[in-house]
Amino acid sequence: LGLCRYNGNEWRVWSYPRYKHSVFGYQHHSVLSDMDGGIWVGTWGGGMARYQPNGDSLDIYNHTVESGERLSAIPGSPRYIVVPDLELDEFGNVWAVNRSATNGNVLICIPRDFVREPSEDKTWIYFHRSLFRNFPHFDRVTIDGQGRKWIASGGATVIDGQGVYAIDD
Repeated sequence: LGLCRYNGNEWRVWSYPRYKHSVFGYQHHSVLSDMDGGIWVGTWGGGMARYQPNGDSLDIYNHTVESGERLSAIPGSPRYIVVPDLELDEFGNVWAVNRSATNGNVLICIPRDFVREPSEDKTWIYFHRSLFRNFPHFDRVTIDGQGRKWIASGGATVIDGQGVYAIDD
């Protein structure tokens, strides 16, 4: 499991087990390039990470205090954080799905100022599942041409046909 980058001449590989304490021990479910050249990776179980534009450093957002506890694990597994999808809006904000988050914050907006310069004192914006009829299992986010954010659940988990929601912020 890992991530590979081709620079036009050669491939660079970041992989497990070399980075044992990172997101590489988990399946990658989403990859996103932000406006500043950083690469975001969402995983099934390991949270998410951002490679800095220089390609030499990695910021990890998982269950640890060091990562600011910005993401929430699934119920019953305090270290298992699922981020199945990421999306970039026209302003450079990164949107992340935090599937089955124990704290209920299933959709997160990571503001552009944090994306440019990550810092403990910069706030992320959270959207609680109570906005979506308390449906906990969203898997995808996309943004349409009018800037509306759409979140959807996977096929088998849709309850009473209520599996797609739109946010017009």
